[in-house]
Amino acid sequence: MDIVLIEKDIARFWAKVDRRGPDECWLWTSVTHGNNYGRFSVNGRLVTATHVAYVLGHGTQVGSPRVLHNCPSGANPLCVNPAHLWLGTHADNMTDRENKGRTARGERARSKLTDEDVLSIRDKYNRGETQLALAAEYGVRQSNIWYIVNGLTWSHLL
Repeated sequence: MDIVLIEKDIARFWAKVDRRGPDECWLWTSVTHGNNYGRFSVNGRLVTATHVAYVLGHGTQVGSPRVLHNCPSGANPLCVNPAHLWLGTHADNMTDRENKGRTARGERARSKLTDEDVLSIRDKYNRGETQLALAAEYGVRQSNIWYIVNGLTWSHLL
């Protein structure tokens, strides 16, 4: 997507940024989307603040790749420091997320079960309780229990 910015847009954009030192995150202080990424209106069209920051900082259009974060303190959706932004594909983004340990697992994934529940389920199953009985006890489907006891989910607890 080509972003055409005039001087008024540029001034308006930077007025919504808490600019700090060159190596620090520069935080977007205005409107955000549900995913906490900044939103900015250019010619009546909402675009992500990271796209605008990338264009302003690198002087090139983004095109179809995604603007990804490489913040020293970890990915920060509100950061618009051009020095922390790079272009990549969706696959690059998923690999980066995995490498930085930001993939939600277990309790962090808003699961109905806790790490303690899963360990208990595995123990009870190994002692002979059926998957159906465990599913009823923990309020989940039998298929969830099957995935747990076979190590296909919650594998970080193996």
